[in-house]
Amino acid sequence: AYEIINQWGVGDKSKNNGAVLLLVPGEGKGWLTVGAGLEDYLTAGVLDEILNTYCWGYFDRGDYDAAVVNAVGALLEQYESYYGISLDEAGTAPQPAPGA
Repeated sequence: AYEIINQWGVGDKSKNNGAVLLLVPGEGKGWLTVGAGLEDYLTAGVLDEILNTYCWGYFDRGDYDAAVVNAVGALLEQYESYYGISLDEAGTAPQPAPGA
């Protein structure tokens, strides 16, 4: 995930504020990472909480679409808070995954 964020240039280059959600269903693994510009705000603990609450329950059931939609929705809420913006047009609020 770190290689992807750097190689693809995800996020604003000067702010280094991109994010990548990488899921590997065949291996039952996944990662959520952010650029260095957000690491103090979106710590590993916050990113793990997003995955644990909004992703893994769906992922484990094979509902990968819901896993992505809800994890990204939760991540967008973090961006809204950090930047003091509203992304209401992005969709509905994320739903916690089953068992979260």
